[in-house]
Amino acid sequence: MTRFLAYQNAKTSLNNKEKEAVNLIVCQVNGCLYCQSVHLVLGKMNGFSDDQLLDIRNPRSTDPKLHSLVQVAADISKNKGRASAEKVAIFFENGYTNENMVDLILQISDKTAMNYLHNLIQIPIDFPLAPALELEMVCFKNGIEKHFESDASRYIFL
Repeated sequence: MTRFLAYQNAKTSLNNKEKEAVNLIVCQVNGCLYCQSVHLVLGKMNGFSDDQLLDIRNPRSTDPKLHSLVQVAADISKNKGRASAEKVAIFFENGYTNENMVDLILQISDKTAMNYLHNLIQIPIDFPLAPALELEMVCFKNGIEKHFESDASRYIFL
């Protein structure tokens, strides 16, 4: 417990760009169109290009460290706090620390709460609308792959 409290009291360790990547992939996994739209704008303000933002939504990145971050964030979000041992190991292999993992969990939980709120209340979107992804998405349910075509109402990712 002492170890966790030390992490909890540690200074936030993810930088703003990493936080925006996490916010965007969590919004994508949770299907929150309002938050996706907001975080596309904020992602650009934090230096991401349109192509990089598209990659993050899929979840991937050409930067190996950022790729490991969005992969594990998507896995944690999709699996309600669980992630594959492989994705967690790759996260740490890319230089992230235990403190980063705690910060990531806190970032995911904060964004998930906001996604649920926006999804429930249906706040009108006052940002440029996040475009629907045009790729075939794959959903894992009970260990079985299910394929869906993407449309504006469905956001399912690896």
